[in-house]
Amino acid sequence: MLALRSGWVYTREKNFQSRKSISEFSYSLYKNTNDLKFKKISQEYGIAALTKDKNLSSSQREILLGTNDPVNNIDNYSRCAKFISITNHAEVFGWSKKRYRLWVYRKTIELTSLAIYFSSGFLVAIPFIYDKLFSTQTINNINHLSSFQKNGAMIYLLYCGIFFGLKSLHTLSTIHIAEKLIKANR
Repeated sequence: MLALRSGWVYTREKNFQSRKSISEFSYSLYKNTNDLKFKKISQEYGIAALTKDKNLSSSQREILLGTNDPVNNIDNYSRCAKFISITNHAEVFGWSKKRYRLWVYRKTIELTSLAIYFSSGFLVAIPFIYDKLFSTQTINNINHLSSFQKNGAMIYLLYCGIFFGLKSLHTLSTIHIAEKLIKANR
């Protein structure tokens, strides 16, 4: 609840609204002063609001808007911008680093993320099935712990499992989206 109120979750929406309002303000200044600098600033902020990225140059933004399916490409690019870059070549999107171009490297990352995902699922399940997994001596040692220690260990295992599971799932989906985006725009 606190994260929603302070805006940690909706940073993209806040960035969009901020750039949109700057664009509208610049355009109103252009109308009042007829200074072409304000019109250019208005256009740049409007395009930056549409492309959802502040690190792109104006030519890269134009290339992104000029693709075959700009709506999906902008959304997909904003999700996986750390893996891909926009080029001026016939292929609109390319891998941002040389190592990402190697399919072996990408598959290694995917397999590692998949292994972490299933391991984190096991971590989440441990507090519920520990009596079937461990020896009787280990179970007796666990039973001698205070309820505070048991609950702390359970919460820690659940938190770690959920965190690493979601992080690896995010990595898997980001790489998949980047591969699809590059293939679709060849």
